[in-house]
Amino acid sequence: MPEQDLFHLKAFLLRKNSPCFGDDYGRGNVKKDGSEGKEMRRAYPALFLISGALITYSIGVETNSVFAASLVGFIFGFLFPSYSAPAYCGAFIGMSSVEILPSGLLVLLASLVSGFIWVYFSKQIPAFGGKAGFIAFLGVLAINLPTIWEVEPSLPLELEVEMILGVIVTAVIATSATFLVREKIRERFKSDAVIGSALVGFPLGFLRLFFPGVSIYSEVAFASSFAGMTSFKFVRKPFYYLLIGLVVGVVFLLSTPFFQGFGGKLGTIAFLSVMLFLSLKSLH
Repeated sequence: MPEQDLFHLKAFLLRKNSPCFGDDYGRGNVKKDGSEGKEMRRAYPALFLISGALITYSIGVETNSVFAASLVGFIFGFLFPSYSAPAYCGAFIGMSSVEILPSGLLVLLASLVSGFIWVYFSKQIPAFGGKAGFIAFLGVLAINLPTIWEVEPSLPLELEVEMILGVIVTAVIATSATFLVREKIRERFKSDAVIGSALVGFPLGFLRLFFPGVSIYSEVAFASSFAGMTSFKFVRKPFYYLLIGLVVGVVFLLSTPFFQGFGGKLGTIAFLSVMLFLSLKSLH
């Protein structure tokens, strides 16, 4: 073959659009690397979720679940705003009692279940307050499914009228307070919902360290703060948060015999309460 023809053959084979390599040869490698990077980034929320669960569980054993979870939410909300929501979800798993999740290994397994749901299905779940807690509850429930039928509902708490009113008033105040805090900080902090909820829950969780008698109020306040995390595109008027708080208080009281010690229960109460309120609102 003449040297000139050989030169043209080499040039043809090395052309970017040569059929021997395909039009997307170079760009194909870039796409592949980009896809791998995207898959890695998809795992980040699950990693933060697991971290939040294990840290909260460790702290909660020595303190109390509300204090531990609100502290974790506060820290992650400031330091890792982009991943504070999944970390907070993990914190709710870590709120489980030692009777429900007796070891760190079970906390990890529950976190893996919730992490999977978060990564692949969270966008299909509406951004009602309590969404993260609901996802956490599903993970804890999944781990306890083999023995769930052996658990009998606890007897309802014998509450005085004053305590019932106290629970409902606390729920209304905490839901509204979370909304107001978010309004104040939303321009400065990307994770306004997480920080707002944590700021409402932390004082009562801290107070509970010294006065265990406020336990029920710290829990209903924390549940109500989750309702206050509802996306503003669903609930915007301050008055509506008062009504949602009222619903949370009632649902909280009715649910006391069920799923005691399950992480994510408080968030599920908030999630169902917001859903119920919006359903009733849509009827008018």
